[in-house]
Amino acid sequence: RVFDAFQRGAAATDAPPQRGAGVGLALCRLIARAHGGELVLIDREGGGCSAECALPAESAQAPAMEAAP
Repeated sequence: RVFDAFQRGAAATDAPPQRGAGVGLALCRLIARAHGGELVLIDREGGGCSAECALPAESAQAPAMEAAP
C-alpha cells in the first residue's frame, strides 16, 4: 500500500506528525521499474524498514559516431 500514490504508512504513536504528499515511494518505484529494476521495502527487526533498489547492470558503450564530411 505504501507504493500507491498519495498513501502513507501508519505513524508510531510517539512519532512526530507526518508531512508530505505520500508520492515519494510510488515515484521511486516507477523510476526503478522504468530502468528495468525494482524497489522493495524490507522489515527491520525492532521496527521500521529499509528500502532496497536493484537495477540491472549493463556495460555502457558509446554510440558509434560518423566521420565528419
